[in-house]
Amino acid sequence: MLDKLTERITILPHIARKTDHGYVVYAHGTETAFSVWASVTEYNAKVADGKVETKNNIDYKIYCRYRKDIHAEDIVIYRGKRLTVVNEPVEVEGRRRFIMFNATENVENG
Repeated sequence: MLDKLTERITILPHIARKTDHGYVVYAHGTETAFSVWASVTEYNAKVADGKVETKNNIDYKIYCRYRKDIHAEDIVIYRGKRLTVVNEPVEVEGRRRFIMFNATENVENG
């Protein structure tokens, strides 16, 4: 899995900025966006008591090279979809080579 980082994703960092009036405003800055190679796996079924439950979001597990600048609440652009990072990245295989994090896409019912 980790030797096949074949998907190109873009990360839009979650940024806190102060306005001229002193208020803190949160946004996802495109000027600080960056792209990385990743391995993206989709999983969206939840099994409970032997039954499959449907959900209004699709979950993804994403692996990429080790970086310190990916955090929860960042936005991932993957194949034109906007995913939200839901946890802080976790180091995989040690030696700061790879990280893994989960992201979710909210799906609207038509």
